[in-house]
Amino acid sequence: MALHSADSTPVGSTSLPYYSPMYTSPLGTPSHGAGGGATPETTVSWGRQSLGFCTPPRLRTPTVADLGGLLRVRSASGRRHSSRGPSAKLLSHSRESSPQRRRVAPPSPCMSEGGPKQHLGNRLELCFMASTDSLPHSAIVSPRRLSMPKSPNRSSFTSRPAFNRIKTVPHEFIALRDFGTGGSQRVGAAGGSDWERWSNDLTAEVEAHVEAHMRICSKCRVFSVFSKSRCWKKKPPVTDLTLATLCRDGMQGLDQHVQTAITCAKNVSLQALAASLKLSVECLMSFEGIAERFRDTTFASITTCAAEELRVRSQAHMREEMLPALNDAGAAQAAVSMWRAIVAPLFGNRLVPHERGSLVMGTEVEAFATKEVETQQARVASKIVEWERCWITGNSATEKQEGGDSSVAKSFSETFSVFGEPVFDYDRRPLEVPESLPISKDWRREIDNGLLTQEQIDSGTSRPIRVVVRIRPAIASETGDKLTASANTDGVTVTFRGTSNDCQTLEFDRVLDAPQTTVFSQSGVKALVHKACEGHTATIMAYGQTGAGKTYSLLGPKDCMSQMVDDMPAIDDGIGQLIPPVCTELVDGTRLMKVAEQGLVPRCMQFVFSVLGPCSTVKVSFMEIY
Repeated sequence: MALHSADSTPVGSTSLPYYSPMYTSPLGTPSHGAGGGATPETTVSWGRQSLGFCTPPRLRTPTVADLGGLLRVRSASGRRHSSRGPSAKLLSHSRESSPQRRRVAPPSPCMSEGGPKQHLGNRLELCFMASTDSLPHSAIVSPRRLSMPKSPNRSSFTSRPAFNRIKTVPHEFIALRDFGTGGSQRVGAAGGSDWERWSNDLTAEVEAHVEAHMRICSKCRVFSVFSKSRCWKKKPPVTDLTLATLCRDGMQGLDQHVQTAITCAKNVSLQALAASLKLSVECLMSFEGIAERFRDTTFASITTCAAEELRVRSQAHMREEMLPALNDAGAAQAAVSMWRAIVAPLFGNRLVPHERGSLVMGTEVEAFATKEVETQQARVASKIVEWERCWITGNSATEKQEGGDSSVAKSFSETFSVFGEPVFDYDRRPLEVPESLPISKDWRREIDNGLLTQEQIDSGTSRPIRVVVRIRPAIASETGDKLTASANTDGVTVTFRGTSNDCQTLEFDRVLDAPQTTVFSQSGVKALVHKACEGHTATIMAYGQTGAGKTYSLLGPKDCMSQMVDDMPAIDDGIGQLIPPVCTELVDGTRLMKVAEQGLVPRCMQFVFSVLGPCSTVKVSFMEIY
């Protein structure tokens, strides 16, 4: 094991039997030992020429008195052994001859790994430190702890400065540390009057919490500045430095209290956002960008959330016209997804059971639901075009007239988003189960199966014979042909055009260019059914040329003949619920859509039981003549 001199150069070897400290006087005369009246120089060297010991290292090693300073020995286990050197009498207080710290090697080979057990081990750290009071200003250095190299051939040493650090709140208490550095004051300054009031309340709560902790913690009553300030006229401020004087349990309790206050404030802001957007809190938290900001417990995140809440609430009037269409589209998509996940595996290619035997296939329900979603999406697309024309183009023109910057006009995606997350994108958010399904068309109102008043019955049957004309639209094979008859807007006249472009207008009791439901409700057939139930004889006759639509007006499509207008799907088979309520509305919509296509004959048969009651018995006959 080699020894190192002041310039970190090996000057000895393991074959050297004895070592001795040597002080070199200013005249260059070596002086052995600590006595002899020699004046020590600013360097201490260990070398082959400084032989002064006659005692083997096992019997005597260099002591602290020989070194004249502070000897620190540090073993590999981490324990340090320090001892103070001789008094100042042994050292000269001259600036030219004051000893300096030098690095030394382990004392002897006997302290290697194979040495006696009473030694400290093979990795030792010896630091000879002298008082710096007598050193010149340029020679004063900060104390360092030096470590020996791993091998004799390696002469690099590492040092670490030892200085007194200012005690602050540990980094593990993030919320308390942020509060102590003025986080709540920054929130109050940037968030407005409401957040300023919240900041003041939080500061008062923290001060009350500190006072309560001081009453139960004996350690803080001794060491904390809050305890020492009882005799002061002014209490110390609640800052990072003053909070750091509390015990660890006190800081942990304060940190949890501040985190709870931040979480409660963010929950209030989140509920305000959800109410402004007419969405649920769970829907907003399903977006990762929103959830990440609201889970953050720093005061900087409160400022961000408050600014976003202010923006969303200030743009609430821009979303009033769009929100109903967006919510209806989301409800339709949620109902379709639920049908495909729950009901379609049970009634995919089967009939959905009904109480009165209406025939509705599961595939027909899914087709109706898909068409409903497409209808709602088309409605949303048209609404977006109108919204952008109203709010973006109009705002830009207004700002240009007023001299403002037109680039500040908000886009649709920015207005209907939170923290950049498109909250109305139904492909990205979990679909919420709606309480009811808003069908794009109110089929029950279109069907009009309600009873007539006596005045309406008398008005519809005032004449013995009523002539009603129905004009069908052109079919595919008639595309491009010239139409010879058209219904006028008064609802009672028809204009006929001849080959010589001469026109003739005829008047009837009623002229209809409308769907099946309008024919049943406005042709006077409902009044005839009322009279027939009272015992009168009533006849409905369809007359026209081939292809005019007589059979369609009387019967309707073949797949619509077996539907009941007042039927209900059997949602419970005695074991459990088969169809959720939202999906039941899809089945009702499918059935009512087919009922709306029915002709006069099936509609009149169902209306008879509406007039007489469901428990009546009726015998009827039906005949078709060609």
